[in-house]
Amino acid sequence: MTTRPEWLSSVKTATRCTIKLIGTLEDTAAVTDISRSVLGRCASATDPDIISLTGAMRLMQETGAPDILVAMASALGLTVTASDGAKPPTCLATAFGTIAEEFGDVAKRVGEALTDGDISPNERRAIVEAMFDLNRAVTSAVGAGAVTIVPSQGRAA
Repeated sequence: MTTRPEWLSSVKTATRCTIKLIGTLEDTAAVTDISRSVLGRCASATDPDIISLTGAMRLMQETGAPDILVAMASALGLTVTASDGAKPPTCLATAFGTIAEEFGDVAKRVGEALTDGDISPNERRAIVEAMFDLNRAVTSAVGAGAVTIVPSQGRAA
């Protein structure tokens, strides 16, 4: 079983959270000019598609939350900063979404391991790795706050 890269999980989680901020896939499609089916794939945890940079920027302009762009930049080892140089804090919704995904992975691995009543060394190793990922998600969420970026002079920050 192949695990997806952490950056992909972050972008997917940020996309789902931003769609929820907008309301529905239909509402988000109207804002981004991206079809509902493409947006669904971009938000799906099991599909490799991710939202376009243009779509992410339109969503940030609509919501004021740069979560998707922050996740994309982070995947490249970069940090998003506002035009005044201030770094936006991590979004709570994205942080909690990542924690929920990681907790789900731990629960799934434990459930699968217990089906035969015995936890093998490989299953134990996979559970520990999933718990490590959950711990990292919780640690990175500590101190997270909601993001609000106010556009200056007609441009998104």
